[in-house]
Order: sequence, then C-alpha cells, then structure tokens
Amino acid sequence: MQCAKVVDNVPKDTSNLRMERLNQLVHILRSGGGHSKRELMEKLEYNSDKTFSRDLELLRDRFAVEIIYDRHKNMYKCTNAGEFLLRLSLPEDEVTALASGLKMARHFLPHLSPAADALWLKISAFLPKGLLARGEELGRQTVVALPVSEMDHAVFRRLTEAIWKKEPLRVSYSSPYRENKEKERVIFPWGVYFQSHAWYLWAGSPEYKDGATWRISRIKNIRTECTAWLDAPEGLSAESYAGSAWFAHPGELKYAVRLRIFRPLAPIVAETIWHPTQKIEVQSDGSIVYSANVPDLEEVARWAMSCAPYIEVLAPKELRERMLALGEDICKRHGGHSDETEA
Repeated sequence: MQCAKVVDNVPKDTSNLRMERLNQLVHILRSGGGHSKRELMEKLEYNSDKTFSRDLELLRDRFAVEIIYDRHKNMYKCTNAGEFLLRLSLPEDEVTALASGLKMARHFLPHLSPAADALWLKISAFLPKGLLARGEELGRQTVVALPVSEMDHAVFRRLTEAIWKKEPLRVSYSSPYRENKEKERVIFPWGVYFQSHAWYLWAGSPEYKDGATWRISRIKNIRTECTAWLDAPEGLSAESYAGSAWFAHPGELKYAVRLRIFRPLAPIVAETIWHPTQKIEVQSDGSIVYSANVPDLEEVARWAMSCAPYIEVLAPKELRERMLALGEDICKRHGGHSDETEA
C-alpha cells in the first residue's frame, strides 16, 4: 500500500537513524497507559541504558516532550509531544479522509476555506504525487451540492468563542414565524450544529432554561451580557440534543408518528435514516409503514407534503388534521388560474 511520509525539520546534528528511533519511542510512549524501561529497550533494540537515557534527555530538553516516569509502576509515559513533530505513515484511505474532510469544511464552513486550503498545501508537500491526486479526486466527489444557508461568519465565530468561554450574550433575533421586528434576548450559548442546510445554535435563556434552538443566520448585534452563566442540562450535549430533531427543532420526543409510504417512494425513504428512533415495516404490496418518535409535528407535516401523493399519515390525529389543512391551502392556491398561467 502506498503511504505518505510527513516529517519534521530535524536538527543537522541528529542522525536519521536516531530520529527514526526517537519517532518510534514517542509513538510508543503516547499509546497505552505506560511502558517499562525493559519493554521500551527491547522494542527499539537499545544496546545500552546510556543510549536510552540520552534519547529521553534529548526529547525532554530539545523538543520539550513531557515524559513522565511513574516510580510506583516502574513505567514511562508521554503526556505531551511538545515540539516534536511525529513522522506519520498515511495510507490511501487516511489521505482520502483528510482530503474529504477539508473539502467538507470548505463547503459547510466557507469562512474556513482559506485555512483549509493552507492546511492542505502544507500537508500535500509531503505526499507522493499519485497519492495526492487520488486523495484530491475522491475528496471532490465526497461533497455533493447540498445547500448551505448564508450566515455572518463573524457571528458564527463570536458564538463559538462564547461557547468555549461560557460567556453570556445579548443578541437580536428575527423569526420568520412572527410579524414583529427583531427581538433582543439574553442567551447562554451551549453548542452549534448543522441540520437541514443551516447552522443552528443550542442555547439557554431566562425563558428557556432547558435550552432552545436559534438559527444562526438570524442572529445579529451580539454583545457581552454581564450576568451569571447558566449551564446546559446535565448529560446533554449539542450532538445528543440535535439528534432528537426531525430537521431543525429538537426537544422532547412526545409524538409517536406512523406514516404509510407507497411505491415508488417507499424504497427511497427506507434506504435513508431520517430519525434515530425510526422503524420500518415492509408491507406485502411494496409499501412501508414508517414510525418514529419526534418532538415537533410541523416539520414532519411539511416533509410529508413534499412526498405527496405517495404518503398517508396514520397517526397521530393532530398530524392528519395538519396535513388536511395544508392540503386545503394547496387546493385554494391551485384551484383557479394564475395571471401567469392565463398569460
């Protein structure tokens, strides 16, 4: 298998053979809970205790590698590689993963594109041309034309900084579901996540102590708020919180949804994970019964309307009624001829 070698600029007075041994030593010390002197000397074929001690001294003094010796266990371990840049062997799959990940970063976080390009340029300088071309080609094929809503990159950076620092903020927020103007509110940013073509902020507030969701593209005028910090609910993370959502709105899984989906849409729906709680029952006629527990019915209703006429809501009753209301709205809009149709 073709591998890429990523190496550091080694001091001129250090032989390649010794740098190879030092590289292996740091690799071993950074893995596992600890290693005895005898184990290290056997693995790296040291001929003397002095050579082993000199290598440890070089790593500690020249490269600031934090190597600790546990006298009770008689073991060495490395807690920090310091300034020692490990030489890595990168198989094709790892190069592809790196190229794909950087491609995704450019797509989903456009403001990081310059940083992603700079990182790839630095790494690619050490990659064989064949491996580099393969990784870039597969990386280009990884990201599909998935839409990403525009947002103020300065706002995104400010929010992620506040998450890290646990800094309360006062922001202005506008919602398309309200006719009133922007509303100011105090928030406690806990995390961000990407869902259904947009970035969202998960945060607490005086009104929502257990957390709520705000679309980042609608947040403006961020200012530091001098108030006590509110922690996120214990045991909950942005990832677990967002995982409850059908699309964008997470929360308590209080609605048991059952949908009958007919061909040709049935196999298409069945091959996708729409929600972590989903269950699929294949019917004799080729249709499926899809069930899941969700926090919000409105998102499911809009999704189901996009699947018409190949879908029927079986439960709950509230979702059937919402579908009927949306269907009536569609009939009203399409019952007559529009000016453009007549023209």
